[in-house]
Amino acid sequence: MLTRALGRTPHYVVAAGLAVIFLFPLVWNAWASVSAQPGTAQESGYGLGNYRTLLDYDAGLWRYLGNSALVSVLTVALTLGVSLLGGYAFARFEFPGKNLLFLLTLAILMVPYATLLIPLYVLLGRLHLQNSLLGLSLVLAMFQLPFATFMMRISFEAVPRELEESALVDGCGTAGALRRVMLPAVRPGLITVGLFAFLAAWNDFVAPLILISDSQKAPLPLAVANLRQQSMARRRLRRHRGRRGGPRRALPPPLPAAPTALRTGLHVGRAQGLRRPPDRPYRRGGRTDREPTTT
Repeated sequence: MLTRALGRTPHYVVAAGLAVIFLFPLVWNAWASVSAQPGTAQESGYGLGNYRTLLDYDAGLWRYLGNSALVSVLTVALTLGVSLLGGYAFARFEFPGKNLLFLLTLAILMVPYATLLIPLYVLLGRLHLQNSLLGLSLVLAMFQLPFATFMMRISFEAVPRELEESALVDGCGTAGALRRVMLPAVRPGLITVGLFAFLAAWNDFVAPLILISDSQKAPLPLAVANLRQQSMARRRLRRHRGRRGGPRRALPPPLPAAPTALRTGLHVGRAQGLRRPPDRPYRRGGRTDREPTTT
């Protein structure tokens, strides 16, 4: 018994070290959220000021959590439904252009994510789904479908055809065989696809930023980013107010404003004329004289 325990000690040490490495960022974030930070709701000591600010921000934390949960659930449901049927069709049926269609589906993964959002925004506008959680869920599910269809196809192909043929011989139709035999067999693939879709929908920031303009419908990542931006703006404002009593430096205008400032100066100089100081000598007739004075 003792020898077996000593033999497992290196495994326990490695597992404990990995646990510490993975848990350290979570502990650090938890400690930073309750510690004093300038420009935040918790500027002195330790407390829950940041959490109270988040709870009371705009529509409230629970509203944003509900929006994120609804978008994630809809994305998972759409992704699982379409990828299940698509993967089963690609794995079990033969039809012209099957491989080409599958390659075109996977080719969506090679298109940059941000480049598709503007065309999808225009398309959602024509469908009257702009600024809606359903439209956002459709977009997020569309981006998950290539990977999900690939996963479900290889999951169905790993199931022996004899199981499905036995169900068909026993009197099940295609839908019955899919529901009674194939679904339990590909359950690990379904769980994997659902987890990936849920995490992608819950953490996505770019799509809600472009597709959602109503703060009441914003998911949690977008609301937290807006709150952080406002906190940083307040911090910069306080720093600016603190430096008002110090010396001021004359700064040149920024580069985009330089042509405007130059044209303004030329117009002012043209309107006022070029004036010399009264005591400045000027040349006339090859000799330097003083400017005549009038009485």
